[in-house]
Amino acid sequence: MKPWLASGLLMSGSALLLRLHVTVKLRAIMELDSACSSEQLACHYKYRSISSLPSHLDSILRLYTYSVAMAGSVESFLKLCCLFCLVATSSGQLSPAFYSRTCPTLQTIVSLTMRTTVLLDPRMGASLLRLFFHDCFVNGCDASVLLDDTATFTGEKNAGPNANSLRGFDVIDTIKTAVELLCPGTVSCADILALAARDGVALLGGPSWTVALGRRDATTASQSAANSNLPGPGSSLSQLIAAFAAKGLNARDMTALSGAHTIGQARCGCDASVLLDDTATFNGEKNAGPNANSLRGFEVIDTIKAEVELQCPGTVSCADILALAARDGVALGCDASVLLDDTATFNGEKNAGPNANSLRGFEVIDTIKAEVELQCPGTVSCADILALAARDAMAVSVESFVKLCCLFCLVATSSGQLSPAFYSRSCPTLQTIVRQTMRTTGLLDPRMGASLLRLFFHDCFVNGCDASVLLDDTATFTGEKNAPPNANSLRGFEVIDTIKAEVELACPRTVSCADILALAARDARWTILASAAGTQGRHPRQPNRGHQKSPSPRLQSIPAHRRVRRPWVERPRHDSALRRPHHRPGPNNLAPLDVQTPNTFDNAYYRNLIAKRGLLHSDQELFNNGTLDALVRQYSTNAGAFAADFAAAMVRMGNISPLTGSSGVIRSNCRTVD
Repeated sequence: MKPWLASGLLMSGSALLLRLHVTVKLRAIMELDSACSSEQLACHYKYRSISSLPSHLDSILRLYTYSVAMAGSVESFLKLCCLFCLVATSSGQLSPAFYSRTCPTLQTIVSLTMRTTVLLDPRMGASLLRLFFHDCFVNGCDASVLLDDTATFTGEKNAGPNANSLRGFDVIDTIKTAVELLCPGTVSCADILALAARDGVALLGGPSWTVALGRRDATTASQSAANSNLPGPGSSLSQLIAAFAAKGLNARDMTALSGAHTIGQARCGCDASVLLDDTATFNGEKNAGPNANSLRGFEVIDTIKAEVELQCPGTVSCADILALAARDGVALGCDASVLLDDTATFNGEKNAGPNANSLRGFEVIDTIKAEVELQCPGTVSCADILALAARDAMAVSVESFVKLCCLFCLVATSSGQLSPAFYSRSCPTLQTIVRQTMRTTGLLDPRMGASLLRLFFHDCFVNGCDASVLLDDTATFTGEKNAPPNANSLRGFEVIDTIKAEVELACPRTVSCADILALAARDARWTILASAAGTQGRHPRQPNRGHQKSPSPRLQSIPAHRRVRRPWVERPRHDSALRRPHHRPGPNNLAPLDVQTPNTFDNAYYRNLIAKRGLLHSDQELFNNGTLDALVRQYSTNAGAFAADFAAAMVRMGNISPLTGSSGVIRSNCRTVD
C-alpha cells in the first residue's frame, strides 16, 4: 500500500482532509515523481492552483514542502499532518472566521437586510429568533425547518407547533439570494438563519454575541420530531426543564432563553381551552398566573351550553358559545347608563367617584337627542348618539388641534428653523418608523391615539413643544408628569420610548423627542382608523314606521349595536338584526408576549412573571413557587445578568448537533434540496 494511502486512512476522522477538493490537491502533489527535488517541489507548489485553499491548509502544504526537503519522507509528513488535523478538529469545526476568506461580506449582507426588515416590521426580529429555536430543537441547527413540503417530501413547516405560525422564511430567502450572488455555493442556510436571529435581537435593543459558523444544511426533515421535541405553551416547569435538558441545555439556559418572549406576539387560537378544569393528569389554564382567582363566568357558559345542548345536541362548540357571550357582554357595556340622573330611588353613575364634578357634555347629548326624536321618534338610542358624538368630537378635535399646531409652528418658526424636510438627509426613515409603530399601536390599543394627542397638547401648552412633559421626576428634579392635570392621567410615554429606541438604531442622536411626539400625535389617525375598521360593513337601523322620514346620512353611519340596557323580553322583534354579526375570533388574533415593551428586547418579561402576568402557561410556570423563582427575580432586577446569560445560552443552542465537514450540503435554495 502506498504511504499516502495508508496515512490517508489514519486521517479518516479529520474533516479538514476529507474534503474532496483538498484531497485531490494533496494527492496531486504527493504523486510527483519521487526523484523530484525539493526545489522542483517548491516550484510545483508555487504554480499549482491551490491559492484558494483556506489558510490552515495552505500552511499544511507549506509544511509538506519543508518536511520533504528536511526529512525526505512523505510518510513522515502525513503522520505529522494527522497530528495537526486531530488538534484542529478536537474543539469542533465551527468558527466565527469560517467565511472570512470565502465570503467576507456575509455578515454585512445579513446585517443590512435585517436592519431594513426590523425597521419595517419590528416583530420580525422575534419571528426569526423563534424560527432559529424551532430549527435547532429538531435534530440540530441544520435549516431543516426551512424546507418546503413536496409531493414526495414532508418537512417540518406543517408540524403542529409550526403550521400557520412560523414566519420569516422570505427574509432568509432574501438574504440567501444576495449571498449567492457574491459567494455562490458557499454559505449554508443554517448559518444565515443563525446570524439573522442574532441580528434581530440586537436591533431590538438586546445583546449581541459571536456566532460560530460552518454549519451545513440538512437534506432531510422530521415532522414527527418537530411535533414531539418542541415544548408547547401549556408545558409545566418539569416538562420545560426536561425538553431543554434533552438538548444539552440546563435550567438556567432555559430560563434565559424563555426571556425571548420579551419580544414578539403569540397567536391566540380561540379553542375554549380556558374552560377546561385541571385533573390529576392535566394542567389547564384556569390556574395559570394571570387567570388564577381572577377569571369568572364559567358557570354562565355552562348554563348556556346546557340549554343549547337541549335544542341542538352536539352541534355548537364551547368556543362559539364563549365568543357569542363575549360579544353580547360587550354590547351591554356601551349602554348610556352614565347619562341617567339620580332619583330618590335610583343611584346612577354621574356621582360615582371618577365622575362626580368631572364629566361634562350631558346637555349636548340632550340637545342631539331632542333633534333626532323630531326626525326619527323612538328609533335611535342614547348610546348610539353618545358614540357618534364622541367620534365626531375627535374629528373636530383633530382638525382644531392641527390648526393650533400650525399657530404654534408659525410662532416658533419665526427664525426659520423648523422644516418638514429637516431630517430628509440625516434620518430619512424617521416618518416610516413613526407611522409603522403607530399603526401597530392602534391595532393593540385604539385609545392610544387620543392619549398621544393629549400628551402633545399638554406638552405644547407648558413652555412650548419641547418634550418637557416626557421627563421623569428624580430626587433632584421635579417634572410635569405629576402636575394635577397630568398625574395618573397622561399615557403613551412607552409608545414614545419605543419609537425613540427604533429611531436611535437608525439615526443615533439625531431626532428630538419633541419631534417624535409631534409626529406621533399627527399619526394618531392610524389608531382611529384601526379602531373604526371593526365597524365597517354594518347595516344601519331603518325606521320601523312607514310614515317616518329616512334617517339622515350621518345617522345611517351609526354602528347600532349600542342600545340602552333593557330586559331581553322587552326588545323589539327586529332588534336581533341590529346586533353585530357573529364573527368568531379566529386563530389569527395576536397578543404581545410582553405588553409593556413588545418591540424592545429587555427584562420586562420577568417583571411580568413576578406580577403574575405571563401570557402563556409555560411562561408563568417559571415563576410559580418553583425552583426558578429566585432566578426570575434576579433577571427582573438585573438586565445585564439576563442579557449575558441569554447570549451565552444562544451560543450553546446554536451548537446543538450541527452538520459539518462532509455531512449535509450547501443548499442554493433554502426551501428545497438541490
